[in-house]
Amino acid sequence: MAELTEAAGRSVTQTTGGLMPLALSDEATTPTPLAPLVGRPDQVAETLAAFRDAGLHHVILSPFYGVSPEQQPEDLAAVERLLERFMSEVVPALGESVK
Repeated sequence: MAELTEAAGRSVTQTTGGLMPLALSDEATTPTPLAPLVGRPDQVAETLAAFRDAGLHHVILSPFYGVSPEQQPEDLAAVERLLERFMSEVVPALGESVK
């Protein structure tokens, strides 16, 4: 991503971020370009690590945008459980580079 940014004439020091759907499951899924963070926690961590290594600095996670209706949390308590699972199972797999 840094190479593409430089080639476009922009500063590499600019922060790069993105809005991504988030849904965690116990079953393996095939990520899609529009829903790369949908799947098992280890899959999501691997995908996030690849984005980080490509130069992504910030991610806004959405349990609704881009997530199929059956994968969306049914209430605020389900959103809280999703985020707790993300923090306990995905973030530790990303190592020290996560803030």
